Amino acid sequence: MNEKEFLASYDRKDYLSPLLTVDAVLFAYHENTLKVLLVERASFPEKGKWGFAGRIY
Repeated sequence: MNEKEFLASYDRKDYLSPLLTVDAVLFAYHENTLKVLLVERASFPEKGKWGFAGRIY
């Protein structure tokens, strides 16, 4: 399934509203460089894109 097919079958009414999300941003300073932990999305929407670690409840 690609994102276009996913969005065609997606129905907002299948999910409770409003949604609660929790995100965490982890910063590190290593070798004079500020770094941020990112995760690659494993599912649609936005599969393959990078974002902060989090979850929808």
